[in-house]
Amino acid sequence: MLFLGDSATGKTSFLQRIRGQAFTVNTEVTLGVDWFFLSKYIGSKAVHLQISDSAGQDKVRTVTRAQMHETMCFMLFCDVTNPDSLASLNSFFEEIENKGPENRVVVVIGNKADQPAIVTEEQIKDFSSMRNCEYFIVSCKNDDGAKLFEPVRRIVEVYEDKYTLPRRASIVSKPVLKEKEEAACFPGDSLVLLENGSRIAISSLEIGDKVCSFNLLQEEVQYSEVYTYGHRNQSILAPFIKIQYQTESLKGSSYLSPQHLIFTLTKLHPFLLNSKPAKHAQKGDIIIKNNGKDIQLATITSVSRETKKGIFNPITTLGTILVDDILASCYCSVPHDVAHLLFSPLRSLHSEQSKAHFARVEGIYWDLIEQLSKIYF
Repeated sequence: MLFLGDSATGKTSFLQRIRGQAFTVNTEVTLGVDWFFLSKYIGSKAVHLQISDSAGQDKVRTVTRAQMHETMCFMLFCDVTNPDSLASLNSFFEEIENKGPENRVVVVIGNKADQPAIVTEEQIKDFSSMRNCEYFIVSCKNDDGAKLFEPVRRIVEVYEDKYTLPRRASIVSKPVLKEKEEAACFPGDSLVLLENGSRIAISSLEIGDKVCSFNLLQEEVQYSEVYTYGHRNQSILAPFIKIQYQTESLKGSSYLSPQHLIFTLTKLHPFLLNSKPAKHAQKGDIIIKNNGKDIQLATITSVSRETKKGIFNPITTLGTILVDDILASCYCSVPHDVAHLLFSPLRSLHSEQSKAHFARVEGIYWDLIEQLSKIYF
């Protein structure tokens, strides 16, 4: 589900309210695109939504265009005190027509109903009916979360009535991940090492923590700051690849989701560190292990599948992380170097913005990263 509209039309406030947060007058301006996951019951069905809150600036239109072709539901926001915001919806709707899928649902939201309206409900109704859309007039300030969730409930119902949900839709009706391999994660009980020397479960890792990582350019262990999360959900069950390994003195194991990238050396390329999905790891591959002060080589002895609880994907400024002392990428689906380059705008924003802004990002649209890699590489 993608939120579109000019800046200051209330997209972020709407998202905060349906997530159970209180209304705030001075909402932090969205920079780029924020991704969130929201799970709700609609009737007796658990529905899991991946919601993208986009900034209204023209400079982020390239990102939202790339995302549109796999987005099934769109919310177009206008401010009833600002006629220009309704006029802008024409261009947003044209983008959806050109870039969005045929099996889509669009809803129009007229926000700030608590203030004297310049845009009338009749104007919003006319705009919507001409485009075969439903519309809602709301106040993020005065309406409660249940009323504000009504447009979301309706858009899900309309979509399910009209279309059969495809495998990779943004709306998922399963409460657990059974065969989904797109998630780039570690299970919740995986261990990471902090800069202060403490070893904690990855589920306890917070944005701003400095975690043991590996600088690929300098080829040394360093501590790198966690600046956002790809996934962060303790309740979901998901499939993982269990990689068992041994060194000269010990044996161990590590778990990664099937698409998550792990670094390996092979017999054919013993000096070339290569990233590949964990599901492609093989017995005999060489992986990198942290031995406390430095790194050492470990040999994979077996590769199997196992279901575990929790999906956690902290993303560090170095783009790498040592989980259960094994070196892994923070990325999935596309080559590590490409993914790290595509994330460079987020890292730049992180260096300029407060940690509080990035703490709001609860999910990365991995399909979007994959599509951007195809466009630019």
